[in-house]
Formats: sequence, C-alpha cells, structure tokens
Amino acid sequence: MRKSASGTHVPLIVRWPGQIDGGEATDDLVSLVDLGPTTLSVAGVDVPQYIQGRPFLGPEADDECREYVFATRDRYDEEYDMMRSVRDERYRYVRNYYPERPYVQWIPYRNRHPAMEELQSETRMAS
Repeated sequence: MRKSASGTHVPLIVRWPGQIDGGEATDDLVSLVDLGPTTLSVAGVDVPQYIQGRPFLGPEADDECREYVFATRDRYDEEYDMMRSVRDERYRYVRNYYPERPYVQWIPYRNRHPAMEELQSETRMAS
C-alpha cells in the first residue's frame, strides 16, 4: 500500500482577482504558519514581529523563498503518533518515533464520523 504524502506535498491554490493572474504557478515552499501573516499583509495590516511565518502575498510579502518547511504529527484524541519532518524543494525526511504503530490508527471519534464511514465504505468497495 502506498502511503500518502498529504500534509507536506500538497498544492496551495490562491484566487485573487486583479492581483494574481490566472494560470500562474510557483514551486515556493509555504508553511501553515505563513497563512496568518499573509492574511494580515493582504488586509493591509502591519505584521507584528512576534508572529511566526512569512507573508507570501500582499505588500509585506517576503521575496526570499523558504529553503525548508518543517512539519509535525503528534496526538489525535487519545492516540499518540509522533513524527517530525523537514522538506526542501527536492527531498522530504520523515522521522517516525513509533514505526510499530499502523499508519492510520483507530480513533473512535474520527472513525465514527459519517464522512469517515463513507470514505471507509468507498475504500472497501474499491478493493
């Protein structure tokens, strides 16, 4: 079974009529912590120095591209699943502290949600 790279290699699509031309693309690395400063920058609000992240749009957009993006995976409800990763434009390194655990753990709240039940039924039908 191929494991998904979701979370660290997913597209970010931005629509901003009059500011960004359609069809533009970039390979810049963006982190979730960049969304707050970007929102402030786009709104014309000064981004405080104490906020993590870099604005990637707006008047305070950082022209310097990130070299690395860091990610974590820790706890979901009562299950622990500690992973750390770093990626650049070419590679992704993942350190899994619990390799003996299944990639997708049983989480009662998540697995009993109607959307998850639908996904699981679709997966069973496909196999």
